[in-house]
Amino acid sequence: LNDVRRLIVLSVDEVLPQGKTADDTIPVVALAKKLSSAEVLNSVYGLAEALFREYTLKIYPNFQRHIFHDWACKEARERCYNVKDQTTAIGEYLIPSEYNGLSYGWMNRFLRQMEFPDGMSLHRPSPSQSTTISDTPNLDVPVHLHNGDVALVFGSETGDNAANQIRRFSCVSVQPDTDGPSKKVLFPDDVPPIFESYAAVPPFHERPFQGMLKDEKNSRTSIDGWEVSLTNFVIPSQGMGDSVDDKWMYCVSLVFRKSSNTMPQISEQEINNECLSELQHDESLGGTEYFKSPLFFTESQDGRSRKMKVSLELNEFNRKLQEYKWSQQFGQGATIGLALISSRNVTQAMRETLSLLFKDFCAIKSSTEGLKTPCQMCQPLVDILGVLSHSQVEKSSVGCLLQPYLAYTTSKWVHRPLSDQSDIFLESAGIQLMQALPPVPLALAFVTLLLEQKVVFSSSRRGVLMAASFAIMQLLKPLKWAHLQVPLVPASMMNELIHYPAPFVLGIPTDEKESAGVLSTLPSDVTLIDLDVGRVILASEFVNASKSDGEESDEAAAGALRSQVLFLAECLGGAFGAAMYQNSWCSDSPLQLIPNERDALVEQRRSKGNFSEVLAICDEFISELVSGVHPCCLWIEEKHDDEINKRNEPAIIFDENRFFHIKNLRAEGRYLPLVHKSDQTRSDKFSLSLDNFDLIFETLLRTQCLSTYISGGNKESMLFW
Repeated sequence: LNDVRRLIVLSVDEVLPQGKTADDTIPVVALAKKLSSAEVLNSVYGLAEALFREYTLKIYPNFQRHIFHDWACKEARERCYNVKDQTTAIGEYLIPSEYNGLSYGWMNRFLRQMEFPDGMSLHRPSPSQSTTISDTPNLDVPVHLHNGDVALVFGSETGDNAANQIRRFSCVSVQPDTDGPSKKVLFPDDVPPIFESYAAVPPFHERPFQGMLKDEKNSRTSIDGWEVSLTNFVIPSQGMGDSVDDKWMYCVSLVFRKSSNTMPQISEQEINNECLSELQHDESLGGTEYFKSPLFFTESQDGRSRKMKVSLELNEFNRKLQEYKWSQQFGQGATIGLALISSRNVTQAMRETLSLLFKDFCAIKSSTEGLKTPCQMCQPLVDILGVLSHSQVEKSSVGCLLQPYLAYTTSKWVHRPLSDQSDIFLESAGIQLMQALPPVPLALAFVTLLLEQKVVFSSSRRGVLMAASFAIMQLLKPLKWAHLQVPLVPASMMNELIHYPAPFVLGIPTDEKESAGVLSTLPSDVTLIDLDVGRVILASEFVNASKSDGEESDEAAAGALRSQVLFLAECLGGAFGAAMYQNSWCSDSPLQLIPNERDALVEQRRSKGNFSEVLAICDEFISELVSGVHPCCLWIEEKHDDEINKRNEPAIIFDENRFFHIKNLRAEGRYLPLVHKSDQTRSDKFSLSLDNFDLIFETLLRTQCLSTYISGGNKESMLFW
């Protein structure tokens, strides 16, 4: 074997030009001639004879005593037949070959009976993944797919002591009626009954600096005493398909709650002047390149009144609007909200739509003394949404109210690929994650998710919970998280999900009353990532951790694994820090100078979020981590005609001991490719040795993400039998 290896390396070195590594400079024809020369072929044939000789004299006698040999003999006795005689009933299931012994499916029957030794594991190839509409860069997609599918209005129930009871007022489609395919479009019946438990926002807690919620940056409390929240979240889709988009319903909700801590700073008369008095039918209303507000004021003998142009006659809506003000029917704690929902990640467009709606209805300039301008008054929009609590109101009312805002925000995306919104959202999510966690805690969170542990994100900012959950999954690519993921856990489900037996990623909002008790009593195998404080509290126990071999206690093994995880996070966090904050994390470099004003501005812009650099580091690290996986796999399948091959199920056997051997060679710099490619990224700077990280590797081999990665490999990248 060493002679053949040496001869192949020398043959390649003789043909390849010295110092040239680009693919187009490799003399492929000359290389093929050299490798197929008589000298090389004779050497390979000699190796083949040596292997057959060793198998015949040493391995086969042992195999005859193995249970696998007994199974083969039993299979041959029970299924034996004459290949030329196909008259028997069982003949159609047998292999037409010169060897009259084994029938179709023998290999899988053997593998199901086998008990693999330590260091060997069995996997099944995964089917090819289909491409979804959001994965394609095609610009020719329907306009309506660039925004939400369904609009939903919800609010407090009427009656005594019902302010905290939330019910659904209206749920309608905002998509046009089309005859084309509607596979990727949600309908009102697709929205689950528990949607309101995700969308509703609890009241603000009393805290210092409460006035900051009123400034121009936050605008979370209005001058007429309403708390406002515009939150992004996802809920599991009923389809639960294979692609990322099929797993979720993407949602944005605009929620108003009557504050118990803030008193109105404006008179009732000034509020009434800003409220709508009528929805006026206007057939000329349509989408334009520039947004034109459908709201307008009219002057009459009774004074000034505010109206809105809509595309349909809404007589019943106007009648209820004149006789009913929803905001006056409830006291403190009353809640009402409007949500947009989509089966695609068009969060950007949906958020822009609801934000534009809020600004158009609620941003005012008041002449009242002592009030800053601009300020927000929520009651005009609250009363409009409250009219929808009546079942007699036209179902088309919600679509008419949203039409101008949907048309304008959609027009900004129609000339771009549908996937652009998802890409922008994920980039923004990555920046929010970087700003929430310093480099070392970010690396610790990444390693913890890589080892498929139970993880809880906590934050009072609900949008950050969704952003962190999606961004951390981006860092794991090309590996895929295959377990439970709930970016925003409703209060009613917290205690149940926190004791889920398998790995999970949960997002718990700390503004819920139940969250304090849940977070203070987390199980010992759950890691807490506090996005508000910027810290990671590592679990004392690990899921899928390898068990000790008698002498060492399980507690000691868990402690050793925690030490390796912390050590790896510290080293990887240094790489993150150098990419995110070069001046501070590379301050001891002999090439690092004290930054001047211009360099400080550049560093400030970099610190605001070069998520792509962190993403590239994680990609390079994982590429190094899984390098050598597929060469350690043996693909086994039965060879039949095409019709039988469609029903054939191949198997993959993974040699863990060989994988560990390759990891050590790469850590020592002794595992080199035969032919270097110009575009081949050298990731050996992230190579890990088993001396320092053996428990991490053993835990990684037990993860579902690595099993999925093995199953996703193609036959050409593995040994084949």
